[in-house]
Amino acid sequence: MKFLFASIILAITSHNAVAQTQQQPQWSLIDCTWPCANGADSCIITNDGAQCKAKTGSEWLIPAADKSPTYTGAYTHRPLEPCIPAPIPNLTHVNQGAATNAGQSVILFPMQSEVDKPLDEYLGNCDGGMYCSAADNDKTNPVCRIRLQPGSACASSNQCYSRNCENGVCVKKTEKRSSLRHY
Repeated sequence: MKFLFASIILAITSHNAVAQTQQQPQWSLIDCTWPCANGADSCIITNDGAQCKAKTGSEWLIPAADKSPTYTGAYTHRPLEPCIPAPIPNLTHVNQGAATNAGQSVILFPMQSEVDKPLDEYLGNCDGGMYCSAADNDKTNPVCRIRLQPGSACASSNQCYSRNCENGVCVKKTEKRSSLRHY
């Protein structure tokens, strides 16, 4: 019983520490529009910011103002191999609806609208059954880790097999039932 209690306390403490380090979404100025002014360009995000420019290979693209970045390079296929976490630059915070220059947008950043794929320390280029751990002990050397089963302590939906972390615990997704009646 002592072990179970200690494990629960450790999980809660770990979750709270991670939650405190994650950026809270704020209205931010970004040097991208959707679509980009030059139709051949994409909104590319780096640790320094984001801007519309030509794709050059392995990079992180923001497909829409409310979508988390997508990686365009090779994915990591094995647990504990190094991974590339999605960049989370410090953007200029502004008021919602602030004036912008040509080629700029005001977005809620980091993106959290995709509850099963939030932009945080666990989004990376790991294959489907894994998440990129770039927090805590893995912060300086991010690695792919196996996604967590329902009931496991989590800090992000990116960590869970179900892609659903609620109140610090991986939970199964609820099935959406059809509202159509069959007679």
